[in-house]
Amino acid sequence: MFSFDGKTLRGTSASEKGLKGIHILNAWSKDNRFCIGQIKVDDKSNEITAIPELMDLLDLKGTIITADALNTQKTTPSKTIEKVADYFLPVKGNHPTLLEEIILLFNEAEQKGYKGFDADNLETLEKAHGRAESRKYYSIDAEDLPSAQEWAGMKSVGKVIRERTEKASTTKEIHYYISSCEVDAEILEMATRGHWGVENGLHW
Repeated sequence: MFSFDGKTLRGTSASEKGLKGIHILNAWSKDNRFCIGQIKVDDKSNEITAIPELMDLLDLKGTIITADALNTQKTTPSKTIEKVADYFLPVKGNHPTLLEEIILLFNEAEQKGYKGFDADNLETLEKAHGRAESRKYYSIDAEDLPSAQEWAGMKSVGKVIRERTEKASTTKEIHYYISSCEVDAEILEMATRGHWGVENGLHW
């Protein structure tokens, strides 16, 4: 699995000189824990055009590509499929129609107890240092979604519910994803959790 994520290098900006800093888009190998490629971009907004360029430099056949919501653009799935790879991409408010369709699909599936739906789920629980964190993963076929045809290779969508309890305080987050993979909650878990390895393994 390869995670694509950008980072502005510390100490390279100088606002008094009008310098924004050097922004690097990295491709991080989750399994091998090293950076397999990187490309310099002018600023963070240019990651959108830089990610297909970086993907063209790499052999991605048979891998899974992940990125942050900034790079959930139609060019990313198109390039991924062209490279004979798969993808998991988060969907947020920058694609309101797609997000609404995904939420409505999961709401309908939940109301029917997922009966009649091609779906899979997985739940994990971690406890350490007085903190408990549960994650629920739901994967469901989405080839019939109206927007599915606009995203190359899209086959499934995912929903991740994360609840963290610490010192009697509980927080809850819900995230949604599109993917070219078949319905599989274990792969959803691997992809979504594995993406953030680039933060701990490279950025910091």
